[in-house]
Parts: sequence; C-alpha cells; structure tokens
Amino acid sequence: MPNLTHKTLLNRYNVQEFLGRGGMAEVYKVWDSQRITYLAMKVLLEDFALDRVFTRRFTREANTLAQLQHPNIVPILEYGDYESQPYLVMKYIPGGTLKDLLRSGAMDYKKAAQLLVPIARGLDYAHRQNMFHRRSEEHTSELQSQDYLV
Repeated sequence: MPNLTHKTLLNRYNVQEFLGRGGMAEVYKVWDSQRITYLAMKVLLEDFALDRVFTRRFTREANTLAQLQHPNIVPILEYGDYESQPYLVMKYIPGGTLKDLLRSGAMDYKKAAQLLVPIARGLDYAHRQNMFHRRSEEHTSELQSQDYLV
C-alpha cells in the first residue's frame, strides 16, 4: 500500500503523518472524526497482506492485544480490513519511542530503571494472561510525555 498520509480511510480516519515502519507493518498518526481525537493506525505491509499466514498472525495479534487491559499496554480500539489491508487502531502515545530516547546517548541507571519498570509491568501482566510478546524491542515501547512507558 502506498503512503497513506493525507488520505481518509473508512470515512473517519484522516491520516496525518507517517510514524514508522516495522518488520511487518507501517504506523500512522490519524485523526478520528468520530472519537474526535488522534489515534495510531498500524497497517500490514502490502507484501504481507497477500500472505494468509501473515494476515492471520496480524489478526490474531490484534485480537489478543484488544483483550489486554493494563495501564502499561497500549489499548487496541478497533481492527479490521481496509481494501484488503489488515489494520488495527490504537491509542496514540505522543513522545516517541524508547529507541528515539536511546539515540540521545547514555542515561543514568535511575532513569533507565524508571523507564523499564512500566515495560516490565506490562509484560508481566501479558505473561500472566498466557500471552507473550514476540519481540520486545526499543521501537515497540512508546514513551508518554510524562517519561514513562506504556
């Protein structure tokens, strides 16, 4: 799927900006005209959308995440298919990723602990629900403006 910036999807999501690309999907900041708020939309890459194994994995991930209710896990608000492209919509977390923060250089251990505790709490909760994150990496951890992770 080409860059979606400045397009309106599903008659409600106005795509504001491209946020990033992972191994399987692209993430965009969108304006939801029904909820009257910014959200993040993750869209499976076109090559993967043609593969049933990946589309099932993406849908399973969305369904699993939608069931998790924890303050350190970003809530999934909706998921589905748009023009044969699986997508999921989640709360938009301003502030960048842990990877962005790490690029700015080393940090003291107190700051590192302050950032890692919420990640550990979210992962612990997911594990207690018998759900496991495939890859916990610095670009999958979002920072809120209050400097804690969700």
